[in-house]
Amino acid sequence: MSILYFTRPEFIEACQVADLTKRNRRIAWEDLPTDAENFPVVFSVPHNDVEMRVQVICDAEGTTAYLDIPFKTFDALHVDEDTDED
Repeated sequence: MSILYFTRPEFIEACQVADLTKRNRRIAWEDLPTDAENFPVVFSVPHNDVEMRVQVICDAEGTTAYLDIPFKTFDALHVDEDTDED
């Protein structure tokens, strides 16, 4: 199973872009936990044919939030290939 994820700097930038471009789903990056390094994407869907809506795990407790991002940003997400076949 493959898991898409943002690194912390990439996630902060995506949050800032969403805010600057006034996208419908935004996350206040200032409120992110300071110890989180990666932010996994647990759900994604094309939204209005102009962007991707992604659900991201934001903290160690599993809190999620939605963020609208450009297709280019989505295509650049990192992929963690899980080698466990169970």
